[in-house]
Amino acid sequence: MANKPIAMLKLRQVLRYFTEGTSKKQISIITGVARNTLKRYIARFLSLHITYEDIALLSDHEFYSICYWPSGMPAWI
Repeated sequence: MANKPIAMLKLRQVLRYFTEGTSKKQISIITGVARNTLKRYIARFLSLHITYEDIALLSDHEFYSICYWPSGMPAWI
């Protein structure tokens, strides 16, 4: 479904794989997240200028507030 936010656990997994150097194609295969969706989430992650370790320290609520607007839509769409 278009514009449906992915779960925080899956998003953390995507970003972990990305920071470990896994290709977007491989991340897509492993997680089941579409590559275009991955590109948007990864672009947002890179625009924040934070590390995966910073994200790992955040609660799901804090992480959600960084990634999404109040409407539930990803902040970069």
